[in-house]
Amino acid sequence: MSLSLFGWHDKNNEVKDVYFDIYRMAKGADDLLDQEGPPIHTDHVNYMENVSTVSYTLPSPGLYSVVARVRDSVNNTAHARGLLLYDPDSFIETSNPFNVFGARRVGSNYWLSTLHDGIASRNDVKIAWEGRYSNAFYRDNDVLGPVKHVSQGIEDRSGKRATHAVHTTVGGIFRYDYNLSKLTPIGSATGREDPQWEEVPHLAESYRVSLPRSNGDAFAFHLKAQDLTGNEILDTINIRVDITPPVVERVEFSRNTGYGKLSYYSK
Repeated sequence: MSLSLFGWHDKNNEVKDVYFDIYRMAKGADDLLDQEGPPIHTDHVNYMENVSTVSYTLPSPGLYSVVARVRDSVNNTAHARGLLLYDPDSFIETSNPFNVFGARRVGSNYWLSTLHDGIASRNDVKIAWEGRYSNAFYRDNDVLGPVKHVSQGIEDRSGKRATHAVHTTVGGIFRYDYNLSKLTPIGSATGREDPQWEEVPHLAESYRVSLPRSNGDAFAFHLKAQDLTGNEILDTINIRVDITPPVVERVEFSRNTGYGKLSYYSK
């Protein structure tokens, strides 16, 4: 990683030195994430020499606190702190299948046999994916909880990983977006080539979509799951409509004449 500090000034004296202290964060007895032990690394730049960037390789994935100590030429000191979530390798996994309420699943197709949901003749369809997506790194490590404030200096309260707890699912998913498109008879999507994604409100793991439909229609429901560092996974299911009952063209019964397991027949 590279650490940079720009924009500091002193109206009476020049900013002289900047020290960077890097701490690993861990959950304390008060259930708040706090700086653990002494800093794992300390670095220094001479601001007067226009050196304002240092590089360092973090030892392992996790949440880190970076404290900057800025000193002017007469030893007046100010502090600033930012949080760094280091996650170079994690990924999103899938497990549980989708559930399309009122539909029967056959492979990746979900078949509807009605044109409405039976409640006031609405055409809504509820689609759920409870527990389908997870990232083991966020699920199994305490890196998304609230952070204990430091007493001095300036806290960085901006960005996705600030001092407040990050709202995610149990599996560590930060955001869901969906898109619904109607399929042509040959299976391709109609409408815009660039789909318009919409965020699923409140990070819910189910959503009710409006699905006006006729017999023979088919739709593609696309869902993107995203974690805090931007890993994504895309799923697509097909929802098909068939309200036509089967047609029996010929009914024929034949007697068991001893060739099967039973050597008799009844009239």
